[in-house]
Amino acid sequence: MNYKTRTELLTNLNEKKLFNLMSVRYTGLVDLNIENEKTLIDWYYPEDDIWMEGKCREIHRNGLFIQKDKYTALMEKERCWYVNSTPNGIFYFDLKMMEEPVWREQN
Repeated sequence: MNYKTRTELLTNLNEKKLFNLMSVRYTGLVDLNIENEKTLIDWYYPEDDIWMEGKCREIHRNGLFIQKDKYTALMEKERCWYVNSTPNGIFYFDLKMMEEPVWREQN
């Protein structure tokens, strides 16, 4: 896949497409949005007991944002990841290995 095609693919991802891509690597990944679209946690990978929040961004930024309520729900789990797609790639963060974000109000 050339750079232009890859960038177009990553720029046009939505959370369902991101889930499908993640499902290729993490066979058995469960989409928790099917039962409840307003769930605070998007996906669950039972094989390794990992809970995940997925987010697609059209622009790559130095910082990737997560809502505090979603972060709090994830941190209640033993293992939790924050998965982001941007035009630069797909990134996942093990939230248990990171410092808590600095929170700020945003409209």
